[in-house]
Amino acid sequence: QDICASFQQGLLNAARSTRAWIITGGQHCGVMKLVGGVIGQSISTTRIPTIGVGNWGKTWKNHLLVHNRSGHYGGQREATTYPIEPPDKGYATLDPNHTHHFLVDDGTTGTDGIEYEFRAALETLICEKFMIQNVPLPMVCIMVEGGMRSLEIAISTLRK
Repeated sequence: QDICASFQQGLLNAARSTRAWIITGGQHCGVMKLVGGVIGQSISTTRIPTIGVGNWGKTWKNHLLVHNRSGHYGGQREATTYPIEPPDKGYATLDPNHTHHFLVDDGTTGTDGIEYEFRAALETLICEKFMIQNVPLPMVCIMVEGGMRSLEIAISTLRK
């Protein structure tokens, strides 16, 4: 628990002091949940843009996020509250403490990794668009444990 608290406090301090934007997979599990948790606790003092780039086909109860032509969200007239509950196997719940979410959709359900290329392009665009004295903003990629998926994200980011 001390390691998690140290990670959260270090990330929060670094993001506040550099006015950084944080980009994760946006899910309510693992390191993404730790990041969201510390950002959620800090919103009252400093708003840190925390963007989740996820996979539409693996997002739990994604139908609740759809606004159809008749003005309904997930079959209801008003926007619904997105449930933070354990998802079925193969799906992920969105983390509620991210300030924004991009969900990439290629028409498949359950396919891993479709969001990697979009995420890398978004990170690059943000760094190039917001310059300081005509110098692109630096990008820092932090990887905490993870497996092949984390490695694929890091490689995709480095290629951009």
